[in-house]
Amino acid sequence: MSEGTETFSGIHVAAQFGLDQYLPKLPVTVLEINSTAPRGVTPLMRAAGNRHGKVVEWLLKEGADVDAYDGDRKSALHYAVMSKCKTSLGLLLQHGSRAMNADYENLTPIHHAVREFEEGLEMILDAGFSVNTTAKRSLVDSVDRNDAAHKPIADISVAKLGYDECPVGLTPLHYAVLLGRHSMVERLLQRGADPSILSLDGESALHIAVACDLQKANDPFNGFQDGWNDRQQRIECFLDDFYDFFDHDEAGEEAYNKVLANIKETRTAILKAILGHPKTNVNAQESVHGSSPLHFKCDPEWTILLLDAGANPSLRDHQGRTPLHLACLDTTHYRAAILLHFGASVFDTDDKGRNVAHYTASGGSLRTLELILEKARGNGDPIVQSRDIRGRTPLHYVAEGSEFNFDSSDALSLLLRNGAGINDMVNDGATPLAILLSKACFIWANEKLLKGLLGGGAIVSYTTADGRGLGHLYAEACHEMKDSVLEQLESFGLELRATDNDGRTILHQCATSGSLSVKTLRYLAGAGVDVGLKDRSGKTALDLAKEEARKKHNSYTCSCYRWRRTEELLSCWMRGGDVSWLEKDNLGACPPKLHTFEPIPLGRNRMEIGIKWD
Repeated sequence: MSEGTETFSGIHVAAQFGLDQYLPKLPVTVLEINSTAPRGVTPLMRAAGNRHGKVVEWLLKEGADVDAYDGDRKSALHYAVMSKCKTSLGLLLQHGSRAMNADYENLTPIHHAVREFEEGLEMILDAGFSVNTTAKRSLVDSVDRNDAAHKPIADISVAKLGYDECPVGLTPLHYAVLLGRHSMVERLLQRGADPSILSLDGESALHIAVACDLQKANDPFNGFQDGWNDRQQRIECFLDDFYDFFDHDEAGEEAYNKVLANIKETRTAILKAILGHPKTNVNAQESVHGSSPLHFKCDPEWTILLLDAGANPSLRDHQGRTPLHLACLDTTHYRAAILLHFGASVFDTDDKGRNVAHYTASGGSLRTLELILEKARGNGDPIVQSRDIRGRTPLHYVAEGSEFNFDSSDALSLLLRNGAGINDMVNDGATPLAILLSKACFIWANEKLLKGLLGGGAIVSYTTADGRGLGHLYAEACHEMKDSVLEQLESFGLELRATDNDGRTILHQCATSGSLSVKTLRYLAGAGVDVGLKDRSGKTALDLAKEEARKKHNSYTCSCYRWRRTEELLSCWMRGGDVSWLEKDNLGACPPKLHTFEPIPLGRNRMEIGIKWD
């Protein structure tokens, strides 16, 4: 038997099942004592993981390696903590185990103890390990299973780090705060945990206490799938029990609200504990976005706690945003009102020249917008006319972000009453009406805003530099045009038969965008739009539709069949045929024999579904 060879010997069986009475009878060598089974597990790891203290004691006397780690980067110390075995843990510490490395979950034994084993945490700290031992998250996978044990641990954190030094990484305190373990947070602080220590992303314990998450936790490309992202270990996991029925059961909803209140109470207690520590820096800014704790979206009560502790409401992140900028995106006005009360300015602008009125107009609450306008009027500043670096006023942002929370038509009325210009143009000449119709997907509810803009005097004669009008912009942006929108635009003077600089009508634009429907075609033809008109290159709308239908369109374009539908619709219309069979936009609208699917790899976790026409 050689070092690194995977075996499953009698020693492994005895360690697995706690057969300590048979161990003295086995003629073994030190090499066999440290032999590795599948996944690089040694007998000592098996015994520690299965709470067999007597086996652990015998193996240590026979020379078992206390600092070996397996293919998952777990040492016997990890196994003892995870099995919550005080006897095994005590024996390993007595024999000088220093394997305080992070495993494949990016957790050291101390971090595992925070999650599962409070008594074990005390034992580890009493053995001389630092309460501020750090784990540095990495994408390193499990090591080679065939040569796992007896390797030197290169990524081990400093085992006996002095309290006067400042490590960088995620400490046990970070982890306890993340999980929502209030008693563990208090215990760690009593043992000397330093809340000012920062992670590699510059996060302090206070950042995590407010955000209840890590900055890279939800980023699919920069994030890590490890123990720090295991949401089943956090107190919020108790809400999962109510996912299926609380909306339909009164008793279940009451129980859900009670659990939610208990979670908030626990999280608030953790926040107060961190804020009460003298080393806590309430204005520390993490390095990913430059956010201070006050920048994070949180409960209004927490906002008050942060401000009372000295948080700066004018602090800017990497994009020049103050906490008030971000609070103005909330669906309620409470956090914004608190920040205004504590002196936050409504005139601060971010790196793109946007003030809080721009932010609120793009998707905040109507009440927040009212508060912003009231504050600006009190200072004698017409904030509704303020422009960002693109020349956009708050009204332009209402048009751009009108699918969000408040009724955009009410926001329009509020801004107009306060002096907003309904036909103000941005730097490229676009009006609010042009921006609304140019949205990537025209939201159905926005027809009310459309009526408000048209009724308020918005001009419909707008054209782009290439001669396209509002009808062209609408046809380009949406996935299926609505005849009701065209009817409104025409009633206010839009010429539907107009052509752009290339001689193309709305129908030509529909053909290239795949946005034509049966009702829209009938309406445009009834309005006098020539279906067979050729553009300056000699192409009809049908010619353009055929070109687009034979191109590959990815799955992010909503219905990738719509170009084929547009082609069939125009073709049937030109032949004088019945187009009613294309009334519905579904798979049946495209004869299956006409197309096949081709998956096209685009990179990590992405596929493009292309259409190949036979």
